[in-house]
Amino acid sequence: MTHKKIAERANYARFPYSINEIAITYGAAPATDAETIVQRRDRTERRNLYAELFAKADNLKNLARRLSDYLCTRQFPDHQVIAVAMWIRCVSACETTLLLAERGQPVEAASVLRSGVEHMFWGCALLQRPEVHEWLRNNEREQKRKQGARMSRHKLVRQSVTEAQRRYLKEKASEPEIQTKSVEQAAESAGMEVLFDAAYRGLSLMGVHAGLSSTAFSVQHGRLTHSPTDEQLHTLLTTLDMCLSEGYRQLAAFANELAPPNAVSTPTQQQAADGNSPIANSEDA
Repeated sequence: MTHKKIAERANYARFPYSINEIAITYGAAPATDAETIVQRRDRTERRNLYAELFAKADNLKNLARRLSDYLCTRQFPDHQVIAVAMWIRCVSACETTLLLAERGQPVEAASVLRSGVEHMFWGCALLQRPEVHEWLRNNEREQKRKQGARMSRHKLVRQSVTEAQRRYLKEKASEPEIQTKSVEQAAESAGMEVLFDAAYRGLSLMGVHAGLSSTAFSVQHGRLTHSPTDEQLHTLLTTLDMCLSEGYRQLAAFANELAPPNAVSTPTQQQAADGNSPIANSEDA
């Protein structure tokens, strides 16, 4: 093939006239009208289609946000500061998950949600066991040791960094190996083994690890596609609700222990799910 023909083909692939022409060029059938409607469904339509699930998730997310705002006003020992910070990361991840779900991006949403669930495991484990703080320290030290050792092996790295950076890498690489703790152990310490096995592993397959499950979302009806999809959206929103409810239950119990006796208590998990709570029904909720 001549350079001219290669360039022409590249230009055609880069600037197609229509989606149907791409499908025909590569031997796949054009999208049907029904499939095109799903691909073009906007955020409002998707929210209306899954109204009950989105409404439940929104209510719980808003309660979780207000709980986070309250906890940000309090003073804690170091391990509890980190626990609350982990919870804040979880809530932010859930907010982002909903935005991605609205746009028909379940794979990306699953990836973000798994990050939030992992933060929730560690945060709730810290509330149960203060020594988890040391677990986190050791995990970071070991990762830095590994990175220093691996980076120091590469001649390109050694030539690219400063003398001070080389000394830092050598110092990290020479540190003794530290036994680390896994996210599964954090989930067990938090009493969330079921969520780890049912939700965390599923989200890993669906949206985090490069594998057949995550790439399946880009192949629909036997064709490659780069379009929004509603596939697994119900499962994703149900998983978000299940995980955020359990994290909220534990953090709300922690917050209520901090509050003075005459204060309005933080809503329980059931109140959060039902929307029947002073916080959920207040004017600024």
